[in-house]
Amino acid sequence: MPNFWLHKARAIRSFIDGGNDINFLKFEGDHDENEVILNQLKMELHMMVFHSAEALFFNIFSIVFAPEQPWIWISRCDTNTFSTLIRKVAENGLSSIQAKPEEWLRPNLYPSIENEKHKNYEKSKSSARFVCEYVKRLAKEYIDHFEYNSYKHGLRCFPGLSRIQAINDKTKKTVYDSGDTETIYFLEFQKVKSGREKITVVKSIIKSYNYKIDFKIIHMNTILLSNLFYAKKILIQANGKESKVAYYFVDDWTLNDVFHDESEKGKSLLRFTH
Repeated sequence: MPNFWLHKARAIRSFIDGGNDINFLKFEGDHDENEVILNQLKMELHMMVFHSAEALFFNIFSIVFAPEQPWIWISRCDTNTFSTLIRKVAENGLSSIQAKPEEWLRPNLYPSIENEKHKNYEKSKSSARFVCEYVKRLAKEYIDHFEYNSYKHGLRCFPGLSRIQAINDKTKKTVYDSGDTETIYFLEFQKVKSGREKITVVKSIIKSYNYKIDFKIIHMNTILLSNLFYAKKILIQANGKESKVAYYFVDDWTLNDVFHDESEKGKSLLRFTH
């Protein structure tokens, strides 16, 4: 179901953007303010990035490790193996798991476009190059989201709106000001040496995010998953006639198209530790 996350994301956006009345979600005895519920929905959309990204990574990795039995490999891949592969991709791209990724990824995304004789051959090549860049960038995004564990294990994180500022100690000038932005509060624990002993340090983390960028990531993941899934159904028998499944081309996309939001005005997303 490659479209699963985008359907869910669009449903959530319909409440965030005001297309649907937020009061529809309230129930008897529910005293949460509308803003509280909206922040919860934004966080939910943010965390969906991990789910859709995992699906994309698993399916791409299965091309390399078990092309004939992808479902079995995906179901059997353990957490450590998956994490190791993600970190390799984040550091060195898909070539870290198999050389010349553009060459083996393109026919899996566009299997009916076999050679340069096809009118869309160059578009398929350019698309494959972008996908390689995108997957490396997505891997970096994936491993940087430590807040996900606090979300999935007991919902021990708190969404809200915050204003994050950084002030130069010497000049007392503000060098960063996020304005009101979506944030998540959560805890991290770190083992450190204290003399001859090891102690656990508790850190309070506030991290900002952009749900609009998250939506675009889910959208791109859906495009690529759709190609990978339906590419295996190139020819469909309909009334005795063969018809080709349509592909998504991403030859004219850039990383900024996905990972940048104009309203951010170039500001980077930050996390602060206390």
